[in-house]
Amino acid sequence: MSLISSILIGALGGIATVLLLNAFDNKKHNVKTSEKNLGRIPSRDEAKLSSVAVIKPALFIQTTTDKAIFSKEDSPSITIYKQSGIVEVNTNKESIIFSMINIERIDYDPDKCNVYFEGE
Repeated sequence: MSLISSILIGALGGIATVLLLNAFDNKKHNVKTSEKNLGRIPSRDEAKLSSVAVIKPALFIQTTTDKAIFSKEDSPSITIYKQSGIVEVNTNKESIIFSMINIERIDYDPDKCNVYFEGE
């Protein structure tokens, strides 16, 4: 009986030791990672990219599955039909219809995109 109990105690002690070592290593690694990120200096290429002005699109639509970006050259106009829940985008190339249920976000530049509302 004492042989079985000593084997069980040894196994439990070994498992506890492994769990403690894993927890200690993960915690130590996370501290090192966060310290490294705090002291990080951006490279020259990153500094150049951050100084470049971002060109705002004329129309940006984020849906639940994808996004649509229209530039000033597309000459976009958007018509929002409130009662039917349809958003129609007309460009100089095509006409696209979105369902309002799928749209998460619409951003537009009023100087580059015409917006129309139909219905209440």
